[in-house]
Amino acid sequence: MAMREWDLGTIQQGVEVCDLDGETIGTVAHILRDVPGAEGAPVGQDIIEVKTGLLGLGKHYYIPASAIQEVTVAAVVLNRQRVEFARLGWDTKPGRADDAH
Repeated sequence: MAMREWDLGTIQQGVEVCDLDGETIGTVAHILRDVPGAEGAPVGQDIIEVKTGLLGLGKHYYIPASAIQEVTVAAVVLNRQRVEFARLGWDTKPGRADDAH
């Protein structure tokens, strides 16, 4: 298992989020910590809420921290392609995300 060289706390709101192919998905809206029972993620999973569209008025994605491949000053790069998001349930707000810390 590869060591991750970044910390979730270093990710800033507004940073660009790209998929595995380098396609821009949107920007970081929030970091949701310890989301209980999030769809497609273990209990206590950290989730990155990504907003899309002009001024963030588009779709929102809820991406588990485990899907992050790399974090740079300019972007968060995921280890999945955007076309997989719906199948993985990342286009649906976790039912209890409001309970996250």
